[in-house]
Amino acid sequence: MVFSLLFIYNTYSQDFDRFQILGTWKFVATKTSINDSNKLATSLCSVCPDINFNSARFAKVSFPDGEIQIFLFKIESNKLTLRPTFDNTKPFLDDTYLVKIKNNSDSLEMELKQKKLSYTYILRKKLTPTPTPVKRGPIQK
Repeated sequence: MVFSLLFIYNTYSQDFDRFQILGTWKFVATKTSINDSNKLATSLCSVCPDINFNSARFAKVSFPDGEIQIFLFKIESNKLTLRPTFDNTKPFLDDTYLVKIKNNSDSLEMELKQKKLSYTYILRKKLTPTPTPVKRGPIQK
């Protein structure tokens, strides 16, 4: 039991490039602890919201039904804090999450782990391919 707690701490203790979080992410799954055990249940999301983090520290959650929720976000080390703005009476996100970002070949995967309620959101963002520079010959007159 102690080993698994240390493992969780170590995986989320690393800092990440704060600019990686900017852009639009798609919620793809939720992992939930089963009865305070080390086992996790994964629920895939078929109709999921998107969340867009912008450089002005606002995050906009867009739901498939057209509902939009706006949050302020703050990043400290490996923690992401989201707080609702305006008259958001039932915020989708309102907590501090441990963040882990993995770089896949064509996308980034972000885990937002909520410690108190023992669940983790899995989000993905497509990477924009870097264009290959075109080699040009000398200019002909």
